[in-house]
Amino acid sequence: MFYSCRTRVKFTVSFVAVTDSIQKFVDSYARVGARDLETGNFFDAFYKQFVNSSPIVADKFRNTDMDRQRDMLKVSLDHMVYFAIDREETEEIARVAGVHSKSRTDIPHQLYELWLESLLATVARFDNKYDAEVEAAWREALGPAIAYMKRHYEKN
Repeated sequence: MFYSCRTRVKFTVSFVAVTDSIQKFVDSYARVGARDLETGNFFDAFYKQFVNSSPIVADKFRNTDMDRQRDMLKVSLDHMVYFAIDREETEEIARVAGVHSKSRTDIPHQLYELWLESLLATVARFDNKYDAEVEAAWREALGPAIAYMKRHYEKN
């Protein structure tokens, strides 16, 4: 059973085997998403953490519509977990990789590390069941898409 923060819809993916780690990610994401729906603070807190993590990140987001950016992140997280499950390149993952490539918004490899660490720090604040296993689950769920983005940095 999956929970999408974007749509508040639970759905089942019966054609793939979901690992315990991915399920831990999904459960944590559901807790964070439910709390965000109550308070509206998770994604704001994440972007505050991320933008403050580096002057380079702050510069990249200087003229960004943050309402739109938050909405895009919610969609991207859904796609990232699907990518972790089936490793199928989707149109959305390819599109996002293209947008983040050197020739477009120029998001270098080290910013993905700051992004993930900022996200995990925010999850730790918002998920009351956060522990080392939950952290590892987030890394496992998001790692394949991050690796994909890094591989496509020079390609587009």
